[in-house]
Amino acid sequence: MTRTDIQAHARKRLAAGDRLIGVFQAVQMPRFWLCLVIGPLAGLLIKSWFVAVTEQAVVFYRRPLLGGIADGQPVPYERISALHIGRAGMTRALRFVFADGSQRRLKAQNKGRAGVATLDPPTLAQLTRIGG
Repeated sequence: MTRTDIQAHARKRLAAGDRLIGVFQAVQMPRFWLCLVIGPLAGLLIKSWFVAVTEQAVVFYRRPLLGGIADGQPVPYERISALHIGRAGMTRALRFVFADGSQRRLKAQNKGRAGVATLDPPTLAQLTRIGG
């Protein structure tokens, strides 16, 4: 899916009075030790996400194995207690720490072809604001 497809999907599902700032795609990798234990089967545990950043929330859209986009999980900024942003390369590590103590570690795509949903500067600036 291209950036415009993801943006159109996210805009249709915005809350009233909210504005979309940007979207990007990210993957959630299994733990390294798990890869050592189960070997190549760890590839089945890779989760792909599309993340929409709005003025009021971060919305995580799970990308199913067979394509398409599942319904999103909006997380208001008040429920994100910390956001750790790693260094840039081809991907940028993001670790969301939620108020209930759970975490979500993602690797956001930082660079790519023209139609790919990468982490652009306005989206990164909004994430930096909520990260503290």
